[in-house]
Amino acid sequence: MKKLSLLLTLSQLSIYADYTLMLPNDFCSAHQIAQTGTCSSNKISFASNNPVFLVLVHGTFSNSQQFLKEVTLSHDPIPDVFFNETAYDNQEPVKISFGWSGKNEDRARIGGGKQLAQGLNDILQQCKKQKVTPKIIMMGHSHGGNVIAVASNFIQEPIDYALFLATPVLRYNEKIKSNTEQDLYLPKSIKNLFLFYSMTDFVQTSGALTENFKRRYGPINGINLYNVRLLLEGQEPTHSGLYAQLVEDHILDLCKKIKVFYKKNKNLVANIDPEHPNADKLVAIKKYNPQATNPLTGGSTDALWPNWETYTYTQKEPDENELSQKDRQLFYNFYKKEFLDTAPLLDRTAQGIQQEVCIGAVGKLGSALAFLPSDAKDTARKYCCWSTEFKSNHPNATRALGCPLQAAPTQLGLAEDELLCTNVVGLAGRTLVALPQSAKNELKRHCCRSATFKQKHPNAAKAIGC
Repeated sequence: MKKLSLLLTLSQLSIYADYTLMLPNDFCSAHQIAQTGTCSSNKISFASNNPVFLVLVHGTFSNSQQFLKEVTLSHDPIPDVFFNETAYDNQEPVKISFGWSGKNEDRARIGGGKQLAQGLNDILQQCKKQKVTPKIIMMGHSHGGNVIAVASNFIQEPIDYALFLATPVLRYNEKIKSNTEQDLYLPKSIKNLFLFYSMTDFVQTSGALTENFKRRYGPINGINLYNVRLLLEGQEPTHSGLYAQLVEDHILDLCKKIKVFYKKNKNLVANIDPEHPNADKLVAIKKYNPQATNPLTGGSTDALWPNWETYTYTQKEPDENELSQKDRQLFYNFYKKEFLDTAPLLDRTAQGIQQEVCIGAVGKLGSALAFLPSDAKDTARKYCCWSTEFKSNHPNATRALGCPLQAAPTQLGLAEDELLCTNVVGLAGRTLVALPQSAKNELKRHCCRSATFKQKHPNAAKAIGC
């Protein structure tokens, strides 16, 4: 009897025993970095032998510390029926951060992806020795998603969920020869892939300027894929806004709802809006309509981004039976707006375009901005220093302008337009041709009315279509 009692006690203790992993180089506890700003230990402990690892991967021109400053990491558990396995659902995930160089080049992304896979394989081997069987969720912002895509080619066990936020779709082409470097950006060993994008995020499309650039993936063999145009409180977020507190707090709930209720439709529009007191963590989801008229051009939105029609889905609207009675009632009670390509695009304000101009043109002048006349620097500060993305992407330009820690967007007058265009924007010359058309249109509105700008900077004037 004593022997049986001892065995039962040992068995019960094993359930609550801590498991410890030695994280590989460039991996760290995300909560540790978020709380202290550093990675002082590469050990990570957890209580369950069925843990869920949520691996966070930053994007270009960023690092783990900067990435984790953007949000307060939540302590919410994995949603119910997320994995459909009780051993994994309803427990808090173990959040791990992976850092790579953040350089905007193929070599950096591919090298980072290979290192990410090597580290994950090491973690899985440690788990195997301790008889730990984890599930893996990976979340990458911007080119961090492409680092994950590369890693998926080399990981030993499939990734259960991959969440790509504002990720440029690089060289998607299933006809490219397998196992070549050009093929590595095509996700491979992933069970469920969610790509979240915004129609006002031109960083995503400018980061994917290849012959097949687009905001969404086409069908990928062997992967349960969802392309989701994501709105936050009914508004189209910017590139950095796609990794924001609302997203951190609600993204897993959103993935669960999509996967459970929208099995047939793989291209959706979703809205996260927790402000209604009775609708916390609920989302409005509607099938994407590629034929909707774009009010800015009067034509189809497909005309703005080539190759969308190649991968357009034609399934009917979601079957009412895919939603429970409770969810259907909540949907109609709280979310009666239709999130198609009409009204939301009108929110592409001058403020959003300013950010594109600052990141794509002004910021690229870097330290050279320090040599501008003081009045031109004052104008550039008003135009760009409010943008946190400008400051994070272009630290040299930020220092050269003397950007304050906090700044609000400023509307510029005619005289300031003249200064900005002639003494700042014009210096970017013909490189302005790489800006999104909407940003070039904004520059035309500000700069082409200036005879001095056109005279001093003919290449810049030609690039924006004066």
